[in-house]
Amino acid sequence: MSKINTIKKKNLFPNSAMVEITRRCNFHCVHCYLGNLRESNKEMSYRDICSVFDQLADMGNLYLCITGGEPLVSKDFWRILKYAKKKSFLIDIKTNGYFITEEVAKCFADIYLGVVEITIYGMNAKSYQAVTGVREGFKRVMLAIDVLRKFKVPFKIGMKVLRQNFSDVKAFRKFTRELGISCVMAIHIMNKLDKTGFKQPCQIDDSMVESFFLSNPDQLELARVMTDYPRCRKIDGSISISSRGEVSPCLLIPHHVTIYDRPISTIYSYNSLFKRIRNLKRSDFTYQCQHCKLVYQCESCPAIFFLNSGNPTSPNPAVDCHYAQLKQVCYDKIEARKKQGVKDESCSF
Repeated sequence: MSKINTIKKKNLFPNSAMVEITRRCNFHCVHCYLGNLRESNKEMSYRDICSVFDQLADMGNLYLCITGGEPLVSKDFWRILKYAKKKSFLIDIKTNGYFITEEVAKCFADIYLGVVEITIYGMNAKSYQAVTGVREGFKRVMLAIDVLRKFKVPFKIGMKVLRQNFSDVKAFRKFTRELGISCVMAIHIMNKLDKTGFKQPCQIDDSMVESFFLSNPDQLELARVMTDYPRCRKIDGSISISSRGEVSPCLLIPHHVTIYDRPISTIYSYNSLFKRIRNLKRSDFTYQCQHCKLVYQCESCPAIFFLNSGNPTSPNPAVDCHYAQLKQVCYDKIEARKKQGVKDESCSF
């Protein structure tokens, strides 16, 4: 393992990869980062995806996440999954859960997946439909969780907190407590790839942000732990391939170099964008960022910065910096509460 870590630090190969096999999805989520790019006819073929897996395996990649869109929408999903397993990757699947039936869960169990990741969009049929546009969404996803548990398929869930499901936060916390799993929630604050994302009706306002963190201080602490670093840990040593074959450090960072232009190993090792993201230091960010007192509350994510401002080393003051300021206000109030001996009622990790 020490040898693997040494090689990874030298950036000789990515240790993890995310492959988007389709942008199509049966949900029509109001906040989807793909925006109008979701319904794309340009997708890698099954043969192209197999070639991607071959190249990743040859590079020594260890972990593979298959995502979408909704990956189970792809007619080639099972062939893709079986081929990935032949390459000996540890495989995760990001899905909305809608298509996970008892039969699907049994197949997942037989393949020995790493984990199935499901994002929850509400805790009742009404809020689920308000976010996804699908009437039976909540019922089907709750069934998916039941059958995954039945067949002992490793899974984790997280809630995307939006205006449409804000009143469900408490119910989601109770649900995760009953399941005996970590309570993870995320507030949606980023733009869309088609640049239509700001001031969306789905985004919660400042008062909701404050209410959320004051009622769920553990989520604020989780954010601090995850962001105490000048670059995104998730894209440090990883690679992403979009359904159109674009090769990038992250699916949130558009990149027009594709698998059809040159080998993936060449792109990863020598492309200027990969080098820039891989070698980011605190000193590469704007002067204000380098000396900002809100560093522990900042997302510090080059991908989100890129979406919100067009620059991976510069946040959007009206979005990213404002959000960090709100979090700091909440943190100060929580710390004052602790000094007064007020008990934290949120779930523990």
